[in-house]
Order: sequence, then C-alpha cells, then structure tokens
Amino acid sequence: MNTIFYDTFNNSPYILHTPGMGKEKAGAFLYFGKENEISISPKIAIVTIATNDVLDYCPLIYQLNKNDIQYINAAKYYDHSKEWEKVNKLNLLIQAFEEVTTEYVLVTDANDVVILRDLDNEFISAWNQYNCNILYNAGQYNYPKALQVVKESVEWDNIRNMNVYTNHYLNAGVCFGKSDVIKEFYKSAYDIYESHEYEHIDSEQYYIKLAYQHRDDVKIDNGCHLFICSHGT
Repeated sequence: MNTIFYDTFNNSPYILHTPGMGKEKAGAFLYFGKENEISISPKIAIVTIATNDVLDYCPLIYQLNKNDIQYINAAKYYDHSKEWEKVNKLNLLIQAFEEVTTEYVLVTDANDVVILRDLDNEFISAWNQYNCNILYNAGQYNYPKALQVVKESVEWDNIRNMNVYTNHYLNAGVCFGKSDVIKEFYKSAYDIYESHEYEHIDSEQYYIKLAYQHRDDVKIDNGCHLFICSHGT
C-alpha cells in the first residue's frame, strides 16, 4: 500500500477530497493518488455517484477499478432524460443504499476524491474514536450560505479558542458510518426536501445540514484526521 499525501496537521488521513476549485488547484494530488494500491475491509461498502458524462474522468472510479474494488454507483438510478440537479443525489443515494448489506458504508463523491490508505480495521477503530454513527469530512467554507446551521457550533468554538484547524463546516462530499443509520439519515434529509418547508436550494448538502441540526450522533472531522478536505487554498 502506497501513501502519498499527508496533511498539514501531521496526520495521515485516509481520504482526500478536493471540492469546488480544489480539483483544479490540487489536481496533482488526485492524479498521483488514484494510483495508490488500496484494500477495503469486507465490512465496508462504497457508494458513490458518477454520471455517464464524468464517469471516465473520476479519479475514484479509476482507482477502485484499478484495485478491483466493488462499489455501488448510485447514478445508475438516474433518469438521464431529466435535467440534472445536485439535489437529485439524495434520492439516488437512498435507492443505492438498498443494495448495501455491510455493517458500514462510505458515501463519497467520485470526481474529486481519492483513497489514500487502506480502509481496514484500523480505519474503523479510528472512526470509533469520534463516538458517533456518521462522520462527515469538514470543509473550509459554509455552503450554501443561505443556511445558517445553529448546531454547527464547532466552528465558532474553534474560532473563539484560536483553534488551528480551518476546516469547520460539514461537507457532504464524504461521510462514513453505520449503514442502517446512514440509510435513515439520508431518508430524513430527503423528507425535509420533499416537505417544501424550506427555501429550495439545488444542493443536497443544504438538506443534509438541515437534518444534521437535529442529530447528536452525526459529527464532522474538523481535525482532518480521517478525511482531508481541501479547496486548494
């Protein structure tokens, strides 16, 4: 197993995510990272979304195929005759979760993600240290700005305490946790979307954050110990 990336906090994270302009600015890490030889615990399923127009350009898809690792592509449930919206991810993932039979599931973007290290029992043990059911990667930016999540107080605590970490905000591009809880959690986010009680925003992250407000068992990796999320800045 080859590890080629370490973050600025002297951690050795397992997954690299470069959302937004990150893929353009930090693309070299994805380019080299996709060549990593990795293995995945049989306790973990991988669910991602790669539509036909980007499938051949996704570092994660290349890496998984290269290492003969099985994954579930939720995009197979997408009706390509309809216009794509980011919020579609919620329903697509819910359908894909029906295929998951493992104890744990990694839910991840495909176009700007690579796996840096084996997702093994050591990874699961590290995740257990967070004492939660679902752990999201943490980003540098609060998106969408239309939403102010009161519960997402970890960023304010860090700012007040002069915490060195700059990644304070939930980013929905990568999460890991117990399969049954993740299935239920995404269904709750989709129910919020379907309720039309909130302003419509074309972002699955918007509705995930709304669902997150009411949960104590969902946390973010603001120290970037397992997931390093970088916009290339």
